[in-house]
Amino acid sequence: MYSKRKYQFKGVILGFFFFIPFVMLRAESARNEQLERVLEFLRQVSDIEFAGTKEVQNSLRIIERIKPWGTEDIAQLKSVQSLLPEPLMISNASVKSNILESIKLLTGVITGLEEEVQKKEMEKQQARQEDERKLEEYMRKLKERESEHRRMQEKRAEQITREEMLDLSNEKAFAWIEGGKFKMGSNDGDPDEAPVHEVVVDGFYMLRTEVTRGQWKNLMGTYPDPEESTEVGDEAPVVNISWYEALEFCNRLSKAHGKEAVYDLSNEEKIKVNWEASGYRLPTEAEWEYAARGGSEGDYCFSGQKNERGEDLHLEDYGWFDQNSDGKPHDVGMKAPNKYGLHDMHGNVWEWCWDRYDKRYYKNRANDKNPFGPKEGSGRVMRGGGWGGDARGLRSADRGYVWSDGRADDVGFRPLRTKRIP
Repeated sequence: MYSKRKYQFKGVILGFFFFIPFVMLRAESARNEQLERVLEFLRQVSDIEFAGTKEVQNSLRIIERIKPWGTEDIAQLKSVQSLLPEPLMISNASVKSNILESIKLLTGVITGLEEEVQKKEMEKQQARQEDERKLEEYMRKLKERESEHRRMQEKRAEQITREEMLDLSNEKAFAWIEGGKFKMGSNDGDPDEAPVHEVVVDGFYMLRTEVTRGQWKNLMGTYPDPEESTEVGDEAPVVNISWYEALEFCNRLSKAHGKEAVYDLSNEEKIKVNWEASGYRLPTEAEWEYAARGGSEGDYCFSGQKNERGEDLHLEDYGWFDQNSDGKPHDVGMKAPNKYGLHDMHGNVWEWCWDRYDKRYYKNRANDKNPFGPKEGSGRVMRGGGWGGDARGLRSADRGYVWSDGRADDVGFRPLRTKRIP
């Protein structure tokens, strides 16, 4: 049932919004009337021979040329005011009266226009302040949500078993990472990591570990490296796969889970992407770094943090690299997870990302909201560092790249999807 009071209230609101432009039009109309009167006064004296005839004629031309009149014409109107002859020097009473009245009207118009400019500037400033206040409130609530999700994530990570973590059909194998804003890059690293810039990403589910050899074989039917040494088992990260093969795995995983494929791989030279699809895909470079940082702004996800005993945390606790790997990759998930419940984001193997690589991308970027990388570049980005690299290469901001069809024994990947679980 419709309420009569509701329509009365709507009428008040509509009336208010019609009233504002009406008032503005009335002010503009009054200003135009005043300037038309100035023109009339000046026309009356322009043909009379006296000391200021030329200045009056110039003033007439200026006012007529800039018609219709607005705030952008203040300087011109002031020049007209300065051109008009000094009334005290005019002997003709009629001319003097017209000039005095013209000066008075011009002064009123200029004052009104300046007040209008100040009012508009004040409204802009108030709008900016209101936008800043809303942004602060949004970021505050976002941080509160992030904190709550981290607590839930940590609690969930404590409850997950290794069997669940390595089972791609189990939703627990994927960690939900709430979207937000973070500082991407580093001003203290390599040149391609600068400048540090704020980026916003939406939330996503990311695999807690790198894809393993066993997971690859179960889905794809065979190992990508059947002749590889048997020093590593099925729970080690899959390596020696190209960027294209990683996309194919994502599509097959989507199909296996009854989800819409993200990639159209019918033409490798021109891969089509459906970013709205419900299936799995490679992370963008921004999504990967956001996930790897786990809320940290330091070099590593644990920077500046301590363990329960109050001791400093170390890279050896979180990743495999040249100082502890014994020259080979290790089973996934054996090192501590970051605050989002993700393992091996530092080290073990490099991880493919969607983006093309451009060393100048951060300087020339055009978008900081869910960026997909540059349109052109050298190969594809890989992140995280590997078992054979040094600690510097394991930093959250470190960037690397390989050609799309390249393969290496220290490059793997982990997929994500952006759609929430119903």
